[in-house]
Amino acid sequence: MLAKKILYYCILCYCYIILFFLMQNFDRSTAKMVAHTVTEILWKIITKISKLICNCMEK
Repeated sequence: MLAKKILYYCILCYCYIILFFLMQNFDRSTAKMVAHTVTEILWKIITKISKLICNCMEK
């Protein structure tokens, strides 16, 4: 359940970043690259936080 929510928010974030960069007149490849990088960083942060939460709940 939590993983689905995290994935949903990452996809949403990815789409918003692409839209933002396309509105700023960046070319598509740059927008996709930036969105991919930011989403990847967010994914790593969120997974680390969720692992910490799971570890705390188990104790």
